[in-house]
Amino acid sequence: MKKYFLIVLIVVSSFIFSPHQSFGSDDNSPRIGIAIGSGVPFGGLGGYVSYEPLKYFSASLGAGVNRAGLGWAVGSRFYFNDRDKLVRPRVSVFYGVLGTLEDQNGDLKPLEGYSYGPGVLYWIAEDLTLEFDVLFLDYNLPSGYMDEGSKTVVSIGVGLHF
Repeated sequence: MKKYFLIVLIVVSSFIFSPHQSFGSDDNSPRIGIAIGSGVPFGGLGGYVSYEPLKYFSASLGAGVNRAGLGWAVGSRFYFNDRDKLVRPRVSVFYGVLGTLEDQNGDLKPLEGYSYGPGVLYWIAEDLTLEFDVLFLDYNLPSGYMDEGSKTVVSIGVGLHF
C-alpha cells in the first residue's frame, strides 16, 4: 500500500509544482535520448539509449557494470504530460539485472527481475535532463539464497535528448 501512495504522491506533486516554462520539443517527431547514471535503467553504473516514438511513450535499453560484472535493462516509460514541459512525471517498467547475489563461497552472480515505479524527468537545458526514479523490485530468489536487500531502489542520471 505504501508503494502506491508513493507513486501517487510523486506524480501529483510533479504536476502541482511544475513550472509552465517550456523546454524540449512539443512536436510529434520521434526522439532519441542517451543518458548516464546509476540504477536499474542503467544496468548498474552505466548508460542507456531511449527511443520516444510518441509524446507519451519511450522504450530504452541500458547497459552498465555492477559487482557481478555486466548489467543490463530493457524497458519502457509512460509520461503524463507533453515533451515541452519543464518537469515530466512518468512511470517506468524494466526487466533486467536488479542486483547481485553472493553465495557462501563469495561467488557473485546477477539477480534478474522486474522493476517498476514513478519518476521524473527535469529539463536542465534545451536538450539536457536530470532523471530520477524510485523503482520497486520484483524478483524470485534461487533456492539457497536469503533476501537481505531492499525491494525499493533509486536511480539517478543525466540525459541528452535529440
